Amino acid sequence: MVLAPAACSGSASPRPLAPTASPSTRSSAPPTSSPSPSADQAIRAATAAYEQAYLDAVADPTNTGKRQVLLAMYTADSPERAGVSTFLQTFSTKGWAGRRGTLDHQTIEQVKVPPSASQGKAETTTCTYDSGRVVDAANRAPDGSEIVVNDETQSYRTRWTWLLVAGEWKIVDATTLTTWPGADRCAAR
Repeated sequence: MVLAPAACSGSASPRPLAPTASPSTRSSAPPTSSPSPSADQAIRAATAAYEQAYLDAVADPTNTGKRQVLLAMYTADSPERAGVSTFLQTFSTKGWAGRRGTLDHQTIEQVKVPPSASQGKAETTTCTYDSGRVVDAANRAPDGSEIVVNDETQSYRTRWTWLLVAGEWKIVDATTLTTWPGADRCAAR
C-alpha cells in the first residue's frame, strides 16, 4: 500500500535522527537547534493531515474529492504530485484499494526549519511502518472475502521538503532514504 518515491535498501536498523543545529544568523537571538514551536507544530500537523489524506485516497481511489484533497497538499509543480496522481490512477484502473494495517504507524524523527523561516521552507524526516494491504475492490473471493493483491509489510524512512504557500505547508519533494522489507524498524509509538 505504500508509495515510495525513491527507495534505497539498507540493512542497518534505523535510529531516531539527532536534531541538527540551524546555521547561525546575524540575529541577536542565540542559534537554536529546533524550530520555533509554532512552525514545528504546523509542520507536524501538516504531516499528520497528509498521512490521513493519503490513507483516505488510497482506500477509495475512485473518489475524486479524496484524490483532490490529497493532491492539494502538494505544490502544483511538484513531481511527487504527478507521481501520486499516477499511482492513484493505477489503483483506480485496476480496481484496487488500500486497507490500513492495525500496526501501521508513522514517527516524525526530525523537523528542520531554517532561521529564515519567513521564506517558508522546511524539511521533515519520517519513519513509517506499513502493515496494510492492497485488495481487489472490484471483485470478491468465492467465500465473499476481499482478494488480497499485496500484503507485504515494510518500514521506510522518508525525507520531505515542505514549502509554505499562502499560509499552508505543501509538499515539494519526498525521497525515501531507506526501506526495510518485512519488519517494523521505526521507533516505538
